[in-house]
Amino acid sequence: MGMRLREARLQAGLSQEKLGEALGVTFQQIQKYERGTNRIPSGRLKIISTTMNRPLSYFFGDDDDGEVTEARAGLMNRNAVTLLRSFNKLSDAHQLAIIAATRALAAFEDGSERVAAE
Repeated sequence: MGMRLREARLQAGLSQEKLGEALGVTFQQIQKYERGTNRIPSGRLKIISTTMNRPLSYFFGDDDDGEVTEARAGLMNRNAVTLLRSFNKLSDAHQLAIIAATRALAAFEDGSERVAAE
């Protein structure tokens, strides 16, 4: 739920401070909601859904497969955004080299050390 709150907030162009003001809480409380440290009370969630122009079900919905959730989490990561911006400036040959290197590093990290070729 926290990830979806963060995603909706960013898409609405709201800072944690502005959302906190709308809800009558501090930006630190918004951070806790987004991280999942604190649960969001149902009444407050209703206000959030109205403020963000999202149905309540948006915050509870499950994705059909794990890849969508991973992609969403990655896009929310500032490092991933920085990487994608730089990546898009590279030539096709350099992009393919980066993809191969990234797959090799990921395989090494997870212990499989086997790189699948596409």
